[in-house]
Amino acid sequence: MNKKTLDLSLIMISYNTKQITLNALRSIYKHTKDVNFEIIVVDHDSKDGSREALSKFSKTKKNFTFLDTQKNPGFGAGNNIGAKIAKGEYLLFINTDVLLRSNILKETLNWVRSHPEVGVYSCRLLNEDLT
Repeated sequence: MNKKTLDLSLIMISYNTKQITLNALRSIYKHTKDVNFEIIVVDHDSKDGSREALSKFSKTKKNFTFLDTQKNPGFGAGNNIGAKIAKGEYLLFINTDVLLRSNILKETLNWVRSHPEVGVYSCRLLNEDLT
């Protein structure tokens, strides 16, 4: 098994969600501190300008990979495509409509590492108004 070089790989599936995906990415880069992470966005043949915007975004960010499948193989298959190239010790399959408001990825990573007996994790999702 290869030694993982990053703490965390975030994998996102994009399909005609240009603006919400960009918003999610910006929130991740803004709020994530003290975590060695990468983001892998797998696009499923978007027609809304996502491919162009994400390709451009990939040139401005460290540890960001944009994969254009040029077809829509489905959500699960897209996650598998991203997971195959992931370099993180842990994988986080994250939706494109997620907005981080704090350094929750660091907190989560700390919790995960202190509970090695747990194999799969989930989280509580909130609406924008925190309900």
